[in-house]
This record gives sequence, structure tokens and C-alpha cells, in this order.
Amino acid sequence: TRWITHFCAPVFVFLAGTSAWLYGHQRALATAPGSAPDAIDKAGLSRFLLSRGLWLILLELLIVNPSWSHGFNWSFVQVIWALGWSMILLAGLLWLPARALLLVALALVAGHNLLDRWTPADFGAAAPWWGLLHAQYWIPVQPQGYGVFVAYPLLPWPAVMALGYLLGRAYTDPAIDARALLWKLGAGCIAAFLLLRLLLPYGDPQPLAGQPEHWLALLNTTKYPPSLQFLLMTLGPALCLLAWWRRYDGQLNQMAMAPGWLAQRLLVFGAVPLFFYLLHTPLISLSALAWHHWTTGAAFNPMNTPPPQWPEGYQPSLPRIYIAWTLLLLLLYP
Repeated sequence: TRWITHFCAPVFVFLAGTSAWLYGHQRALATAPGSAPDAIDKAGLSRFLLSRGLWLILLELLIVNPSWSHGFNWSFVQVIWALGWSMILLAGLLWLPARALLLVALALVAGHNLLDRWTPADFGAAAPWWGLLHAQYWIPVQPQGYGVFVAYPLLPWPAVMALGYLLGRAYTDPAIDARALLWKLGAGCIAAFLLLRLLLPYGDPQPLAGQPEHWLALLNTTKYPPSLQFLLMTLGPALCLLAWWRRYDGQLNQMAMAPGWLAQRLLVFGAVPLFFYLLHTPLISLSALAWHHWTTGAAFNPMNTPPPQWPEGYQPSLPRIYIAWTLLLLLLYP
């Protein structure tokens, strides 16, 4: 179950980059019909990414945080925050030539684990800055205990978004067989993950050799910040799934399949991802409070309540989580 949820953040960030390319290309076509397949209205896209990134950061702090903690006594910055800053940085990075941007993005994704040897404690007074960049870190703001927990350090998320942005051309250039490219990239990522995980001691601070002898250890890679192995493990299958979904693209060929019953339902959620995310967080949290109050008499929040302080007799339940997940999806679908 935990492994399944690992796909959310990297795919969110990667596809946000692809969407940015498509938006910039549509703007270029609007101002100059018949533009080249790689035409991008960089000025318009840059302004859009700057404003959208700032809005996402505000939404993280003002809506997502209270949805989880039910108050401002503490804050934590996570995936929406990382998306916002990645957009702001992409607004500047997109002015680089495509090859230069590709090299920078690949270098950050493949090389950022070289920074694992340093921790915030190594930087003294500058520790919060290192925490923002490359390590989960608690940043105290007031002596009374208020602070910000950096759940999603920024590196290498902007590079992941930049790679998704560059992949966008495969969707706008008829000369590129996007489906074949996606299959190759996806299979290549999976192969690289297996090679690094099984044979080479690089790309994750938790090497396979130091973990219990269990097949799940193969998948136990580091998410905070996302290691190279983590990104290969998640983006590889995601790229293969994108290739598979191309069968439903009517613009790709006249033999495209019509979406089936399940695909049509998934497309409903996929059409409004931000709205769904902003709505599902308070709904999940408030539903959990109501459930806890009904079953234990205490409306406690497991997000900020340590296990020793949970009501007597309360035990988390994975089947109950799946039931709640299904019911909330059905509730949000209309």
C-alpha cells in the first residue's frame, strides 16, 4: 500500500512539466498558427508558471496545512509546496536551450545523491537552508514551539519537472513516435533501477545490502528527498502506463480505442487534479476525526498525536483504510 502511494508525487511533478510544455505550445499556436512542433511561447509560459507557482505555495500553507493539522500551531510543507517552487524555477530554466536544460535536469536527478553525505547539522546557522534544499528538517519559528517541518526538500523536484517539460515535445511533434519513446524510456528507467538496486551501491542512502532479506526491501527506497533509485522505480512504470494510455488518443490514430468504463471514471478525476487534491485532504481529515469520535469518544488527529497518546484500544486498520478510500472516492466522483 505504501509503495503504491509513492507514485503520486513524482508523477504529479513530472506531468506538471509536460502540461507546462503543452500550455506553452498552445499559446504559441494561438499567436502564430502553424508554428513549429517545438514552438513555445516562453514569455507567456514563464509568467504563467511564476503566478501558478506562487498560488500553489499559498494553497499549501493556507488550505492544505489546516486540512491536516486543524490549526496553525505547526506547519509542514510537502508536495504542493514542491510543485509551486518547481514551477517558479522552471519559469527561469525554460529559457535555456533544450539540450542544456536536459543536461542540467539529468545531472540533478542522477547526481543529487552525492549530497547525502552532508546533513543540516554540518551547516551551522545555515542548517535551515540545507533543510529546504536537501534534507527533511524542522525549522523553529517561535520559542513557544511553532515551526515549519520541511517534508519535501526542493531537490531534485525542479529537475523532475524539467524532464517532464522536455518530454512534452513528444506530444506535439508528429515526427516523434511518442508511444514507442515512452515505452523505451519507461523500460530503461526500470532496467536502470534494477541495475542500481541489485548491483551498484549508488542512488539511495538505504542500499539493498543493508536491509532485511525480504523482497519488499527491493522497493524500500528513499522518498524524502526522492533518491535516484526512487525516481527510477516510480517514473519507469508511470512512463510505461503513459505509453499504454496512448491507445485512447484519438489524435494519434484513427484506430484509437474508446475509453472503457473504468478509464472514463479515471478521466473524471484526471481532468480536475488540483481541485480533487484540495477537496480530498479536508474531507479525509474531517472524516477521520468524526470516525475517531464515534468509535473512541475522542476526536484525535493521528497526524499530530503520537501513538502513546492514542485512545486506549485504538488500532490502525489497513482494510478500514481501503474501505474509507473507496467510499470517499465515490463521494467525490459527482
